[in-house]
Amino acid sequence: LVVAIAAMALALVLPTQAYSAQARSLDRVSARSFAVYRMLGNDMWPLQGLGQMRRNSVYSATHEEKAPGNVPVYWVVNRIVNATERALLVSELKAAGVRNILYTSPPLPAMHCLSSPTARLLFAQAQNSVRNAMLEHAKTEGHEWAVPLDGNQFLPKGFYATMQAVFRQNEHFKRVAVLIPMLRVRQEQRADVLNAGTSVHGILSDHFTKGGDFLISEPQLALHTSRLASRGLSFDERSHYGSNNKASLVGTLCRRTGRDRMSLSTRCCEILGANVGVGGLSRPATWYSGGEVNLRTRVYDITRRRLARSSMADSPRAASLALTNPPGSGGISPMLRTAVLDEAKRLAGQCGVTLRLFNYPAEASLQHKIATDVRVRMHYRRQASKFLKLYIEAYLKHSTKPDNATCLKMTRKVTLVSIDPDTTTEEQAHVMDVEMERIKANITEEEVNADTPESLTGKVAESITGKEEKKPEAEDV
Repeated sequence: LVVAIAAMALALVLPTQAYSAQARSLDRVSARSFAVYRMLGNDMWPLQGLGQMRRNSVYSATHEEKAPGNVPVYWVVNRIVNATERALLVSELKAAGVRNILYTSPPLPAMHCLSSPTARLLFAQAQNSVRNAMLEHAKTEGHEWAVPLDGNQFLPKGFYATMQAVFRQNEHFKRVAVLIPMLRVRQEQRADVLNAGTSVHGILSDHFTKGGDFLISEPQLALHTSRLASRGLSFDERSHYGSNNKASLVGTLCRRTGRDRMSLSTRCCEILGANVGVGGLSRPATWYSGGEVNLRTRVYDITRRRLARSSMADSPRAASLALTNPPGSGGISPMLRTAVLDEAKRLAGQCGVTLRLFNYPAEASLQHKIATDVRVRMHYRRQASKFLKLYIEAYLKHSTKPDNATCLKMTRKVTLVSIDPDTTTEEQAHVMDVEMERIKANITEEEVNADTPESLTGKVAESITGKEEKKPEAEDV
């Protein structure tokens, strides 16, 4: 009986999407046009090591499966405060064969036109402004879909073919967005392990932790440019790095319409799991808190819930016995592991998947915690933003300030351009580099770890439950 019930559980945990006859006739749907954008920004020390963005970006450009000729991949150089590192990033990407490099405009020297440290910090990072610029660029270039990826991403074999199939399927439902699961690697990538021939199934099989968990991190997004605009949706450009700045849009796209139902306008919202909640007095109608979803927990919970609704009264208990390891054994039962892996493969086939490459934090022992604990990442993101403010001061001290006429004409709206608008000289970059190294050396271990993740329980809880940080007032140029 246990074997029979367990088999039933495994079948139930793999939901199938009920497409109409028209939706199943995918061969009659033409290929959909899309473009991929790779955001390249600041190395956020001490969360990330100096040169991490360059190192991981060049790795991806060198070892990923090449995109098909009809899918442009744009590498977008955001406002990078370390001018030396910025120059190395562009140079090494070109040496790796990257040709489609875009730059943000206005460039970083325009930061002189702002007086508030908070406004300067937001200007130097500008993640959501750049994401909106990516969508606008894709629309202008005639692409139906845009895939604005975060930095440090690796696209596994078959990613482009999978996304093309996903976009074709979405045409029947006129969807606005697709959530793409992101998996964080826990060991430094090696070319003999992670390369253009590495299959998604191999990646998924190796993603279990020693304890048997299967963690899916905050998703990447694919967005239909015209449908998103027609609904008046965009990324919140007032939201800072480290404050779940994608979360507001993701929560809107995946709003709950009931206990187990999410908006049909977005595909793959189920990967958010319990991290999407229904609002209350102090929250919007739907909120999304970011962070990991443990697929192991999701598979187990869905199995028990569905079996509880069946006509077999003993099924939930029998399934629990079949899917749980003996007490004290640890890890994950073979049956539950198979079910989780099957669900992960289903998600990868219906949503795609990306990998978040290795972090090189200031303290090497933190790497595993950074890859598996959202609280640790949130803590060090806050620390990194604090230290970036110091680097910004060094940049302003040694870079050329635009004249008043230029400042008066400056706009906050970000556009993507093919000619680098940054005029920082090599001599200026060298002086900045020396001062930034001095700043880094003066930051003691006590300052980096002044607040441990454990001592930030209250602050972390606020972020995890969807309470946003106070946003800065708009500042006139």
